[in-house]
Amino acid sequence: MRSRSMMPASATRCRTASGPATHRALRMALLAITTFFVGIAATITSSAQDTKDIHNICKDSCCQTDVLLLNTGYDHFNNQPYTVPASDAFWHVITDPAGGPVPRAADVIPSAPPWAPAQFNSQWIGGVPSPRDPSLGGTVYEKCFCVCGDRPMVYTIDLNILSDDSATVFVDGAPIGNTPQMGFGTPTPIHTIVKLTPGVHCIEVEVDNIFPVQAGFDLVGTIQGQGLVRYNCCNNAFIDPPDKCETPKLTIVTDDSWTLQSGPQDGTVYPRCADIVTQPNHAWSAPIPGTNWIGPNNTGTSHGGDYVYHKCFCLTKPATVTITMSSMADDQAEGYLDGVQVTNAGPFSGPPNTNTIIVALDAGCHCFDFVVHDLGFVVSGLDAQIDISGPHIARPECCDCGNCKNGGGGDQPLLRTQGGNPAISGQAASRTLMMAIPNPTNGVTTLRYSLATAMDVSLDLYDASGKHVRSLDAGSRQQGSHDITVDAKSLPSGAYFVVLTMDKRAFTLPLTVQ
Repeated sequence: MRSRSMMPASATRCRTASGPATHRALRMALLAITTFFVGIAATITSSAQDTKDIHNICKDSCCQTDVLLLNTGYDHFNNQPYTVPASDAFWHVITDPAGGPVPRAADVIPSAPPWAPAQFNSQWIGGVPSPRDPSLGGTVYEKCFCVCGDRPMVYTIDLNILSDDSATVFVDGAPIGNTPQMGFGTPTPIHTIVKLTPGVHCIEVEVDNIFPVQAGFDLVGTIQGQGLVRYNCCNNAFIDPPDKCETPKLTIVTDDSWTLQSGPQDGTVYPRCADIVTQPNHAWSAPIPGTNWIGPNNTGTSHGGDYVYHKCFCLTKPATVTITMSSMADDQAEGYLDGVQVTNAGPFSGPPNTNTIIVALDAGCHCFDFVVHDLGFVVSGLDAQIDISGPHIARPECCDCGNCKNGGGGDQPLLRTQGGNPAISGQAASRTLMMAIPNPTNGVTTLRYSLATAMDVSLDLYDASGKHVRSLDAGSRQQGSHDITVDAKSLPSGAYFVVLTMDKRAFTLPLTVQ
């Protein structure tokens, strides 16, 4: 097998035909250019905000991480392995002895006997069968990443790799390990410590295809250290989304990141992380696919009374979003969004209760609370899936709203609303701006809006053409929640919009009359 230095330099963005010295010089030049443009970005004034700002990834908290996954066949946008067949947007073929176009996204392929199955959170990647001249060398795959900082730093790389035939792993062209010729049955571990300068760096894997059959490899691993940049922020991952902190849809499921805010005084400490119930108890239905039953402990054994489960999400800007909730509970439960009841959890024997709401929300943290009433004094649990879709929904890695982490508690102490139901307190409790229950409606619906402080408001109803239909509320209103009853029986069926104007801002909520 040829050495890495013999690979055609034209096959990759990270090398030049003049060899390692020129390669290092190019990296330094790229870093100097990056530094120059970062300086320009820092001088942009507010008068230029209508133009596209230069994105400084090293100052964007959404872009920073201490751990990067190097897994093959892993979709970092959706945090899950790709489904075969697919193309891997993060691993690229940069050298192909068979003459295929380079660079190109690697093919995600099924495990071909006698290959071992793909490792956890990965897929095999490779190419189609073809006879190849071993003297031409192997196919080279590359995954690049970015490093921020002001000086070289030490990073730890840990890998487990399956390959057919043999494979050699490189960091910026320097070999760090290899697999045996028939390394497709048992993963080969590779561990190394490297010092990297700020800038762009690449992991390369050269896979030799000694026999005229399909070749490929499966790799799982991490690079760990300070100043690493998430792939969707690093242009060298071939990806540059318009807003790196937003997603059009967020799915929240019950797991041990939910906080158990309150419960019976049984000698335990609240708040604490909820436990995943490992085995469904007595007559519980199977959990909703992709979710877990959670409880006060991993068996669901309870002490009677009410248990309050808490989970938050974020919006980067004010937005109107659609929320669909499916839930089951033992015994009975109500679900709240920012202190407003929005659902009842279905019976523990299923099917889950499912309902959808449309709600206009302010920017920042918003929290769900499920109050589970344990009437049987035996077991208690909750199973839920919450789908949130719309604009300005923050990706989980960009949201820090106090969800349970590493055994920690929630972000807010518990309080009681006027109806006596538990809800979250403080800032988040005043963030719900407007919702209509029910929506759609064929009769009377209740509009609820919340104010963080006392202010002048106007609440108006418009039809789909923009014609003003009626004024619903106006005047100076106190901090807190306000309910307005709307009799829609006299309105023609169709789409309407409720507009809440407050503090020189307007928030719009669609309302459907059936």
